[in-house]
Amino acid sequence: ARGYAEESAGDPLFAQAVLACLQRHVPPDTRFQVWDQLAPQLLNSLLPSPTGPPGGLGGFTSPPEDNEELLAVYMRDLAGGHLGRNPFLWWLAVHHVSLWLFEGPDKGVTEGLSTHLENLIFSSSPEVYDAVCAYGGGEGLEAAIAR
Repeated sequence: ARGYAEESAGDPLFAQAVLACLQRHVPPDTRFQVWDQLAPQLLNSLLPSPTGPPGGLGGFTSPPEDNEELLAVYMRDLAGGHLGRNPFLWWLAVHHVSLWLFEGPDKGVTEGLSTHLENLIFSSSPEVYDAVCAYGGGEGLEAAIAR
């Protein structure tokens, strides 16, 4: 998959097909594999079309992410600055991480996610930290993208 992505990087149709695999209705193991295999360099080439992401924004944002593997890679790539050239995926990761932090699961923070959270807080840019905190205050993805 990675080899094909490297050959097809930058192709708008390919980007839409891969983005569709990141929608919430797709099984979490598939979403994790797609994100993790393309991170960090190839994620930046997955820009939605000017008319919006495939299937609409709601397919990516609802329900909030609860898969710990995905939350961990979102935090990893936010903290590492790997999504800086892709505003859609940057805000998507901020959306899910922030909702998890501020409306979190009833079961609490696991040790693995706690480590990723600490890395996000202590090693990310002030921009990421501010965005996650502001977003958690109820701004929401649509308003944040509109800025």
